[in-house]
This record gives sequence, C-alpha cells and structure tokens, in this order.
Amino acid sequence: MTDYPTPRNGMGIHGGGNAWYPLGENGEAWAVEQFVEMDFTLVKLLTCGPGSAMEAVKQCRAAGIETIVRCYRPTPHASTLDADPPLKAGLPALVAAGNVLFEVQNEPNVNWEWPGNVIPPDAHEQVAHNFMKDADYILSFGGIPLVTAMSPGGEPGWDDIEFLQHMLWILKDEWGLDKLARCALACHNACLNHPLDYPFDDVNQKGAPLQPCEYGAHEWQGTEAEVNANRLKGMNAGQKLLDPGASNCWNKYQAVHELCKRETGLALPVYSTEGGQWLGDWQDNRYHRISAQDVTDTYNRIRATMKAGGYPDYYKGTGFWLAGSRGWGNPTYEFEHQTWYNASGIWLQNVYDYKAAGPFDRPAYVEPIPPVPPDPETPPTIEEIRNEAWRHPRAVTGIDYNPEAAFPRYARGYDLGRPDTKEWDWRGLRMQGFVMGVVYAVVGDWANVTHLEW
Repeated sequence: MTDYPTPRNGMGIHGGGNAWYPLGENGEAWAVEQFVEMDFTLVKLLTCGPGSAMEAVKQCRAAGIETIVRCYRPTPHASTLDADPPLKAGLPALVAAGNVLFEVQNEPNVNWEWPGNVIPPDAHEQVAHNFMKDADYILSFGGIPLVTAMSPGGEPGWDDIEFLQHMLWILKDEWGLDKLARCALACHNACLNHPLDYPFDDVNQKGAPLQPCEYGAHEWQGTEAEVNANRLKGMNAGQKLLDPGASNCWNKYQAVHELCKRETGLALPVYSTEGGQWLGDWQDNRYHRISAQDVTDTYNRIRATMKAGGYPDYYKGTGFWLAGSRGWGNPTYEFEHQTWYNASGIWLQNVYDYKAAGPFDRPAYVEPIPPVPPDPETPPTIEEIRNEAWRHPRAVTGIDYNPEAAFPRYARGYDLGRPDTKEWDWRGLRMQGFVMGVVYAVVGDWANVTHLEW
C-alpha cells in the first residue's frame, strides 16, 4: 500500500514562479521561515535541472513541510523526461532529500503547454503515453507520480474533465491499475470568480437575484437588472459537479476524485498544486469581480473549514497560488498581481491574517450526515397559479427573445400570442404570461410545460 505524504494541517501553497530559484534568489531559509509562520505544511516547488530545487526541498523538509516537485519544461507534452537528461538525472536525489511527490506534466488542455501553441488531435494519447513512461521512472526510485492536473475549462474542444477521463481510460487499459494505484491526483482548483460552494450555490442552481446592497459593494458586468437577467439566463438547475463546465471552481478536487473512482475504481488521494481565489478574476458575468478583500476572505474561509475538519481525508492539501514571482526572481510580471509577496517587498493582507491565525492541527474528517429532506410542498392549485399570474407585474421593458426556450416554443404551438411578462419562479414553478394564457412548468421539468387561461 502506498504511503502518501499527509501534511499536518492540509494547508499548502505554490512556491515561486522561478524554476531556477523556486523559493527566490535571496535564499530559501527566509521563505521557509515565512511558510512556518503562516502554518503552511505543504509547498509546491519547481525544478528545471540538476539540483535547482534541492536546497528548497531540504529546508522545507527540515521545517516539517511536505513538498511537491514539478519537473518544469516549457512545453512538456510532446516528449518525456528523456528530452531533458540533466533534469531527469537529478530527480532520484530529491527523494533522498525527502521529496516524494512529483509532477511530470502540466495542463495539457491549453495551447501554451504544447510546441507551436497547438494541441494535436491525438493529445489524449500523447499525454497518457508520455505520462506512463515518466511515471515508471518516478516509481522506480520510490517517488509518487501525480496524474496530470488540467487547466480549468481548457481550450474549445478540450474540456478539462473530458480530457482527464480519456487519459484515465488509457492508463487503466494500457498501463494497468496496479501502477495507477501507486499514483495520486494533481488538481488545479482555481475558483475563477465563483463562490466556494459552486456549482451548488443558489445563483447557479436557482438564478437567485442580487441581494440588497450587494450590487454597490462589488464590481459587476452590467447594470443590476442585467446581472439578474444573466443569472436567470445562466441558471443550471440540478447541475452536478461532473456535468460539463460545473467543475471550474474550488470543488474541482472533488470532481477529479469522483471521476477517477468512477472510471477506474480507485479512490486516489488529491493534492492541489495550484488553486484558490485569484485577484481580478471575472470569467462569469453572473458573479462580481474578485477584489483583494475577496481573496483574503476566501483563503481564510478555506483555512477555517480545514481547521474544523470540513474536508475529506482524501484531499491531502491545498495549493494556493502564488507565493512569489517577480519578488522572488521570476523575470516576468505575468503573475505579479496574483502573488502573496510582491516585487515591492510587501506581503498582501491575507498573509497578515494567516500569521495572526496561529497554528492548528487538522482534525479527522467525519462524513457529513445527509440532511433530512423536507416534506414536499403541496402543489399549488390552478386558482392559486392564476391568482399569482394576475398579481405578477407586467413587463414594462423589452423581453429577450430565445427561440430555443421551452416557453416561447410552447406558446407558438398553442397560439398564445406575444409574451406579456418575463419569466419568474414561484413555489417550485417557472411561469410566464402570454397574451392568451399563462405558461408554466415545474422548474427543470421542461418536457411537461402546460398553460391555463387568464
């Protein structure tokens, strides 16, 4: 049975963005002191050749911090580690120094990780076959390979969950479950600009409108009415974590674990190697732009949940992005706005909160008891539905036309005329008034639309 490293409290962070100096050019000792003070017990490190991560691994391990080493190559997916002999030759010594976990690939579902910025049609097969060869080497000297982390979303046609699913099929069939069982799963669970409970939050599941004072407290794409319209239009009632697009969030660690278990039968542990809430993210127009305070609040909520035993045992550690970049010698400013320690030598506010929070030990995770479902609400009568429709305000502004929506198609089929109201939800129903009648259906049951007369 594989002995997987288990960080004391599950709190981890990605080190610097400079593979030649993974904890900065000013020496590893100072960076490790900061990690200890903030109570991080897992650090992701880059290595690009013989010994570039060696001192960082030694210093972290001496301080009781577990490490993950990524074998950094600019375009890793068109070849194996054999393409970089000095890098490959230096890896066994890292195990001797105390590092066990290795990443040999990175985000194959985005263009920039491939030569010429082009993902080839057989990318699934190339990535899986190269992983097998490199993972065999890692296993040969006592390391644990991490199955490749995907980029959230990915390029069009290269969905992250679908890519990982295809890769797992190939590993299971061509490499074998015995070897796969000796691996773990890497995960890049960036929140994007989604809340921590996405995709199960009320905005995504129910199209919940903005709350009072919420609009003025954040930066949004559009007016308050436009945001609410986007929420209704983008609602995904009943969406589950493994449904297309749903896993682009913090809970991706659950998605990759569940996917692997479903496709291979193996309940492999998960280590985040990048993730968390990133300043400035604004990918989903139903939610607000991420501010510095949002970053601080999110990280402290994750820490509090971890401290309370709120994460399952298979989730071994977070991988908050990014400890340092330009301030630690990375030659570009690409990620500078997302770092914890910036080029001006300033720690961001969330770091002070971390330091003030003090150390903790992660308690044992207890599987939550499923809530008792409430008694089903008595369906409204026809007269109650009619009364609700009469009381609902008529539209005074334009109504967006969606020819594929269930209600307009139904209304055209029954000659109900133009819409008189926008859609709204009431007592489990979605309703919309048309000139000649009120169309309604149980939310999510779009195959059983019906109507009544005014």
